[in-house]
This record gives sequence, structure tokens and C-alpha cells, in this order.
Amino acid sequence: LHKHPLVRRIIGVFRGRDQVVREFLVQVSAEDLYLRYDHTRWSLRSWTAHVLSRLDAVSARSGHRIWVEKTPLHIHYVAMLTDFFPEIKVIHIVRKPIANIGALLEVSRRYPETFAQGTIDLAIRRYLREIQISNQLGPAMNHQIVRYEDLVRQPEQEVRALCAFLGLGYSDEMMA
Repeated sequence: LHKHPLVRRIIGVFRGRDQVVREFLVQVSAEDLYLRYDHTRWSLRSWTAHVLSRLDAVSARSGHRIWVEKTPLHIHYVAMLTDFFPEIKVIHIVRKPIANIGALLEVSRRYPETFAQGTIDLAIRRYLREIQISNQLGPAMNHQIVRYEDLVRQPEQEVRALCAFLGLGYSDEMMA
């Protein structure tokens, strides 16, 4: 979707408040806001609203109408975000269990300081916890579940469905 002319891709916004605040603000060329960020003054709701408004502003400034943020751990924040902002749309990409658990193990070996599921048991627990969250959220009107294998097997059909979900026109350039 990030290839669509109206979509801006932004990475790593909601991973953890303190660490990510500065990274995010640097990414959106607003590092000066970090100096004004006061943990004692901002509630989670007000900080989240502020971050989302910055994402909207940065996207609009660059001619984009929608922004996407892709971090798998955000599954743990989706309920909170949709409670705060019911108009947001969330896309869940899910994989077959074996492939997902294998990917969790691989990423934890490559980045052990960031990913803690370094054993098969921990990877299985994480997968089960996150797929349960996804399944609970999936039926909501503003959530779309996409099977990774379907996206690989029939990418155009899946991207067209995602565009319809987001209210975007499909463009052949998205498949390039």
C-alpha cells in the first residue's frame, strides 16, 4: 500500500513511548517537539492524539492523505487506539502458524536485544497471544484481516480489497 500516491509509510511509532518518541519525531522532521515532550504532562490519550495529529500533518504536507505504520507489536495497542480513535482502520496480516513462529525465532536470533522470543516455547506463546488478539479484533468494521499466503498467491486481488477497505482507488503502480 505504501506505493499508492496517497499513502505515506511511517515505521516504528508506537513500540514504546520514551524510546520511540524521539525516533518518530526525527523521522517526521519534528525533532524540536521532543524538547517539549513532558512525560508528566501528557496522558497516554493526549500523547497518542498528538502523535496521530503529527502523522496526519506530515502526511498532508507531503501530499498524502493516508499514512500506514507497520510494526507487528502494535497488535497490543490496537484496542486502545480504536477506543481513542474509532475512525482509524487497521489491517492485520496473519501467517500460517509454522511460518510465523519460524519468523519469530529468526528475528530473535538476528536481533536478540529487541526480540525476546528466542526459544520455540516463547515464540509459540507469542504467536498464540497475538493471534488471539487479532481474532478478537478481526470482526470489527474498521479491521481487515489479510492472510499473508493469500497476499503472496493473489497479490492484485488482495491489494484491490485493501484499497476498497481504505477508500483508495487501485493503481497498477502499487504492484510494481
